[in-house]
Amino acid sequence: ETCCKKFNTELYKIKGLKMYELNESEMTFTVYYNPKKTNLTIIKDKIVSILTPAFEALSNGHHHFTKELGEAIITDIKNC
Repeated sequence: ETCCKKFNTELYKIKGLKMYELNESEMTFTVYYNPKKTNLTIIKDKIVSILTPAFEALSNGHHHFTKELGEAIITDIKNC
């Protein structure tokens, strides 16, 4: 299973998540959800739980993607 497919599969397990959009050129991630069924904290926690292992694996074998960069991205997600 590819990283993107796994991300989609896991993210859409959140009840109330309608869709998301990733804009790579603007580096933005927009989620559309039903606030009666979920909230941003749940969505952010799920994103972090999906990305953390992927970032750890990347940082072990890729000289441009460090563990610190992965941690910085995770911190940004939690704080947005």
